[in-house]
Amino acid sequence: MTTTTEDLQSCTRNAVEVVHDVFGTMLSIETWDVHDTAPQEFAHPVVGAVYFTGSWQGAILLECDREQAYAFTAKLNGMEPPNSVNDDVRDAMGEIANMLAGNLKSVLPPDTALSVPSVVEGNQYTFRVVGENDSVLNHFDSAAGPFRVTVVKIMTG
Repeated sequence: MTTTTEDLQSCTRNAVEVVHDVFGTMLSIETWDVHDTAPQEFAHPVVGAVYFTGSWQGAILLECDREQAYAFTAKLNGMEPPNSVNDDVRDAMGEIANMLAGNLKSVLPPDTALSVPSVVEGNQYTFRVVGENDSVLNHFDSAAGPFRVTVVKIMTG
């Protein structure tokens, strides 16, 4: 196993714990890992992403269907769930991705910095982290429904 692969696996293990902590603490949503499952296809996906720069380069992606994004928004903001992907939903998905990245950053090298969150919605898109990379896709479920968190590691020299 290469150092980069070990690095990604270690980061992914930490990311799973971060997901449980962030969703439990900030959204009061219990989450659990889903193993050995076919990839969940979301009819109307919403993806929040934050990128890591510095000696550890990569990204963390939070992906769910719009209904889960509505539920996450309601829990995060203490409001009724929206009925469309609006600025509140985009802000919430970006903020949750940012919280995941910020908590994960604590176990990465000290020179690691975070990008501003970005959010993509709809089902006609391609999301690609540029550069040679490897990723681990983690499936979760919750009372609000299923979601995924992907950790991407850009391979450097």
